[in-house]
Amino acid sequence: MELFVCLPNPMKLTAADPGLQPPQHNHFHSTWTMLHDACAAGRRPANMSLRRFIDEGLHFCHALGVHHDIEETHIFPLLAKRMPEFQAPFVSQLKALAGGKDTTTSTKTSTETPTETPTETPTKTTPMDEKRARLVLQHRLIHVGMDELEGYLAACRSGERELEMAVMLAKMDSWADVLWKHLDEEVRTLGAENMRKYWTIDEIKSMPF
Repeated sequence: MELFVCLPNPMKLTAADPGLQPPQHNHFHSTWTMLHDACAAGRRPANMSLRRFIDEGLHFCHALGVHHDIEETHIFPLLAKRMPEFQAPFVSQLKALAGGKDTTTSTKTSTETPTETPTETPTKTTPMDEKRARLVLQHRLIHVGMDELEGYLAACRSGERELEMAVMLAKMDSWADVLWKHLDEEVRTLGAENMRKYWTIDEIKSMPF
């Protein structure tokens, strides 16, 4: 059984105290806002060609996917040793996410990543269990909508479909809430105040990312 090591009395925080803040979030926010605003207005930004607009959307999806792959391969496993939000989901959580279907089989092959292998739900849950895998499961929800948007844009890029702003807007709106909830919760979870509940300052500074 894994133990959650919390510092009993975190010292007073200052602006210089370390946390882990993903710098890519600002880029994701600005690109999403540009794409969404254009779709809502029904016209592309000035001086932006249709091909470039589609490519901006495809690049957004690709960059977000790579960002999540890096997190789940290199960052989440380390943080999962003490922080429940990054741990493997319970089987019951995955089934609930899939509407009762069994989605416990991972497409990854590594056996070293704690976020890959779901565990059975314990009979008695703790406050830690209530947070368990929250950010991991949000990734899965995000990718449902992101994959659909990416597929649509790829079809538009190849000429199989004609880009319709209203259609693209609907596809973006289908996962907007979980995307921004995830980015906000990730920032709070990796912020200095919360990180200091689980790690010492020296441990945070020594993390390889």
